[in-house]
Amino acid sequence: MSSERETHKVLVLPGAEKGLKNAYDYYWSLSPELAEKFLLSIEEAFNTIALYPLLFQIKYLETRIAFTSVFPYAVHFQLNSVKKEIIIGGFYHQHQKKNRTN
Repeated sequence: MSSERETHKVLVLPGAEKGLKNAYDYYWSLSPELAEKFLLSIEEAFNTIALYPLLFQIKYLETRIAFTSVFPYAVHFQLNSVKKEIIIGGFYHQHQKKNRTN
């Protein structure tokens, strides 16, 4: 029996990708080093989601939410178990007003 976990393929929808790019650009404007730390935090969240998608509860419409460890962002995703895919549908700052988009 193998102890290795199966990794799901991660797909990022255009709206989530735009939010991620906007956040990266914001942190880059403050400091390139901060932007790199931000990307590492996102990579860590994506890796955790890809390895352990069932760790995260369904919050709405089959959507699960994972939070980054350092930066105040939530990754909204859905799991396609048949295709072994994670679909990232949203990437949201936790302190923005709901009517704003990133």
